[in-house]
Amino acid sequence: MTTTNHQSTTTLYSVFQEESSHFHQGYWAEDMQEDRLDIAHVRYLQELTKTLSIKTGDIVLDLGCGGGAGAIWLAKTFGCHVHAIDLVADNVLRARKSVQNANLENLIEVHQMDAVNMSFASDFFDHVIAVESIYHIQDKQSVFKEIQRVLKPNCYLAIADYLLESCSCLVRQLAAVFFESKYMTGINEHYQMFKDAGLQVVSELDVTEETIIRTFDWGKRTNYSLLRTMLREAYGPIVYHLTSFVFSLPIITLPRKLAADKTVKMEFITCVNSN
Repeated sequence: MTTTNHQSTTTLYSVFQEESSHFHQGYWAEDMQEDRLDIAHVRYLQELTKTLSIKTGDIVLDLGCGGGAGAIWLAKTFGCHVHAIDLVADNVLRARKSVQNANLENLIEVHQMDAVNMSFASDFFDHVIAVESIYHIQDKQSVFKEIQRVLKPNCYLAIADYLLESCSCLVRQLAAVFFESKYMTGINEHYQMFKDAGLQVVSELDVTEETIIRTFDWGKRTNYSLLRTMLREAYGPIVYHLTSFVFSLPIITLPRKLAADKTVKMEFITCVNSN
């Protein structure tokens, strides 16, 4: 396994994430009654899985499980059996602890595993879900081929991922810093890789506005309180007070600008295993 293809959850990636919750963006719908990140996290998963028909007893792969919150939501919501994988040892340990605390060890198994070379049998899963994980992986083509191998024929893959469209070298480097991956690619490249892997796209939804932009705006409304708390716990009160200055600088708005310009996008994509 090669750790250079994957990253752990770091401070930048966790800007708006709650310490013991989900490692992904929120989805801010117009009908949401409360301005809360935990609700937006759940709505994100609800919207992503709308295209799937997950049933009790189905076997689901959570590819890049982070701290395990998504796997727990899947098991609780659908009564399905979840195999959650992550390459990062800290994430695996945290996910296992979360599953244990939720008393869901009968439904969820957490594995430290490379998505490029999974140990599951072929035609094993009824559904595969990848939440903001594929963009961290350099060899995406091999991952999609491996997903196709472990996914049953005529069953579905749902991914939520950051996409980086054509831009200058400087902007690409800045995007890699702010979104913590130098392996982001564009939608056309994804379509070709899906095709080569035997995965047929059945739905594609640009949710940049509802996710990246509105999660960023939520963070601004709360004065980046979660991130500042994390920085204080990690580095002490001096860094905490310095953040008041740092977060007033124009550069802090760059990720939102990249999303508003659609240089960086968030897309929900569903594919069927057509082989």
